[in-house]
Amino acid sequence: MTSLAVAARTAAAAPATGHYIVVLRDTAALRRAPANRIHRDHDYHHVLTGFSAALSPAELAALRTDPGVRYVVPDGAVHPDAGGPYRSDYGASEATGAGVTVYLADCHDESDVVRRVAPAAQIVPVPVCAGPESAVIAAIDEITRQHQGPSVLSLGLSAGPSRALDDAVAASVTAGVVPVVSAGGTTIAGGAGGSACGRSPGRSAAVITVGVDAVRDFGTCLTLFAGTPLVAAAAALYLEAHPTAPPAAVKAWLIANAATGVLHRLPTGTPNRVLNIRAADATGWRSPRVMERSI
Repeated sequence: MTSLAVAARTAAAAPATGHYIVVLRDTAALRRAPANRIHRDHDYHHVLTGFSAALSPAELAALRTDPGVRYVVPDGAVHPDAGGPYRSDYGASEATGAGVTVYLADCHDESDVVRRVAPAAQIVPVPVCAGPESAVIAAIDEITRQHQGPSVLSLGLSAGPSRALDDAVAASVTAGVVPVVSAGGTTIAGGAGGSACGRSPGRSAAVITVGVDAVRDFGTCLTLFAGTPLVAAAAALYLEAHPTAPPAAVKAWLIANAATGVLHRLPTGTPNRVLNIRAADATGWRSPRVMERSI
């Protein structure tokens, strides 16, 4: 199992004050002043054209007036979801996830969860956890650069509304990576939860937004319940049989085959769907039940 190589700052607990993500109109702007004179933490070439850096007030002002700059946003913080343990019931299957790569970004080392469902999938750990958005975008940029063939990103992290993170994930989707992301309700301080429509990148219609807790994860942006690594593994099973399927087709298949109406007292507008792994295998599973402990 090979770990994804990502540049420094992935282990930082939070973005530093005065740290920004700068998105450019084209690569030429990166070579021009003032961007060329700035010490940059991460350069982005595949999902965004831009960089992250600590900026002085003068540098920030110069970039915001540079016609080659699309936008500049503060570097926000990402937070891990609650993770497992997951309660699941699997039967024998001929589907294994062979030929599919699952990039696993979480803080709980849930590779075993993916391996139980899709034992032949290639699992690539992504060294990001709680920390700055800029590091997560750097990881997504590298995943998008290196991925070949059917690929799934399991992102057990979320942030507040973030234009840069949303744009990065959207570009990765365009490149063919299937994004399975946390709804983010279990990351909010105090345990009150929150709408998936208020978290990035789960608020995006392009991603598969997964809830792990029927009380704290809710909202119309949520795709289904189960646990992010379980849904990523199910996507790998589907991609084994349909290796050229685009991300939108994988999402549509998961929705069409989900178990419905099994959860109770969900907030109005929250989709009542639970992952059904059995549908991924034409030979059939002995049991379709796949639920997270707290659903």
